[in-house]
Amino acid sequence: MRKYINLKQRYFKKMAAGMSQINLSKKDVEDFKLWVPNFKEQTKIANLLINFDLIEKNKNKKISYLLNLKKFLLQSLFL
Repeated sequence: MRKYINLKQRYFKKMAAGMSQINLSKKDVEDFKLWVPNFKEQTKIANLLINFDLIEKNKNKKISYLLNLKKFLLQSLFL
């Protein structure tokens, strides 16, 4: 949210009163439009991120398995 507000600094500077210190009224902040996806879209986004996490975990397990296999095979070669 902080990033979004930083991107919209022009809005706050336009609404600001004062010279050296920017002052905003409560109304200026309340009138600021903040886009938030609806619940259904948030759920889809969350599920997508969960799936990415699962894919990453599975890849890490596979890498670990292959590294152990490599280690075993190399040890077997030199016995």
